[in-house]
Amino acid sequence: MYERKMDMKQILNALKRRWMLFVIATTVLFTSMSYVVFTVLDPTYEASESILIGQLREDRENVVIENTNMLLASTMDFLRSPIVKSQVSEDLGIPYQILDENTTVSHQERSQLIHVTVHYPNPTEARDIVQEMTATTVNLMEQSFGVTELQVLGNASENVTVKRIDRPVVNVAIAFLVSVLFGLALVLMSVHFRDVIEEARDVELDPDLDLLGSIKPNDRRRKLRHVKESQKFDLEREGERVRAYK
Repeated sequence: MYERKMDMKQILNALKRRWMLFVIATTVLFTSMSYVVFTVLDPTYEASESILIGQLREDRENVVIENTNMLLASTMDFLRSPIVKSQVSEDLGIPYQILDENTTVSHQERSQLIHVTVHYPNPTEARDIVQEMTATTVNLMEQSFGVTELQVLGNASENVTVKRIDRPVVNVAIAFLVSVLFGLALVLMSVHFRDVIEEARDVELDPDLDLLGSIKPNDRRRKLRHVKESQKFDLEREGERVRAYK
């Protein structure tokens, strides 16, 4: 079996002959994938909020810096603890596991800010979660440790940054590219299988070629059979001569 290669001209001719198949296959797949992108897949919104630890002063004493670092570490532990998440889950009616999977707490070195980030399909709920997380943490820290050096930077809902981080346009572009490649592959496969079938039919219709499964005569056996028949014929002639002589 040989491998058949197609150049660009043959590919363009195949697309020209089967443009309807290409258009239908590409359109159907692209429509299906676009429907999945816009209706089945949930969007992802990101809401961020920050908590300020202590006062933003450059001329701080070592004791104040050490206390601020301890307060910073304690606040981060509080944010990551089940205490805060359980309280927020109860207040907002959102399952604890969803809060735990979609909430991240970060802190940069030599910074007094703790950043709380929430990823959620609904922008309003994402804003509510991040506000409730920071407010609950500050209240629990004040009640438990008597700390008064914590401050939520975005107290009002309009100050909380919410943005969509998924890219549906990119997903649609990828879906279009995949659909075009699928349509092209389908056209080339149809051309290939059609040519294979036609070549097989031409072989069967050609009288000069042996059909698949035909048995060629064995030359050696044919020669042996011819020799045996010749010997038998000679014996018969010799017998006739003997009878005629008698």
